Amino acid sequence: MKRRLKAHLMIASIITTLLITVPLLSCTTQAVSEVEPETSNPPTTTPATPEAPTPPAVPSSPTETDNPTPPEITEPETPTEIHSVDVVYFHRTNRCHSCTYAEEQIRYTLETYFLDELESGMVTFQSVDVQNPDNAEIIEKCGAYTSQLFIITITDDSEHIEHVEEIWKLIGEDEDFSNLVKDKISDALERAG
Repeated sequence: MKRRLKAHLMIASIITTLLITVPLLSCTTQAVSEVEPETSNPPTTTPATPEAPTPPAVPSSPTETDNPTPPEITEPETPTEIHSVDVVYFHRTNRCHSCTYAEEQIRYTLETYFLDELESGMVTFQSVDVQNPDNAEIIEKCGAYTSQLFIITITDDSEHIEHVEEIWKLIGEDEDFSNLVKDKISDALERAG
């Protein structure tokens, strides 16, 4: 799944580059053909203001002159559905040691085991202050009210929101905490397909 997603992203990037480059080549070809060659006769009067020198004509490449219209590019079908996993950690404005520890361990787990997925956007992470009114939409969506971890799996047109309460029993137990979070995210990625 990761390779397929990366391949789609690479193809989209190449197509975007071509869609930008091909019209620019057409404009360059047209601009070059409109440049008049310099005459060898000097002007008879001296101009009041100096003129900018005319750039030398750039010869066209054979492909530009042989085929002035760019080839037709068809875009591959892109999936309309986005499959991803959003890891959302809620915390209160004034944070205790356990709250800070939980976020650090979640970040550590993501960066250790899911770095490729984070870089591709397949997995995202948010640390959200549950007391900040600017975060009302995500707070309401998850039903958060205090320090909590939610894993949101997005598949097709639906979202599966899982509240991971077990983390609080593992505060201070780095390996067990990290393994729990890793397993929950792995399960969510399987659901996201």
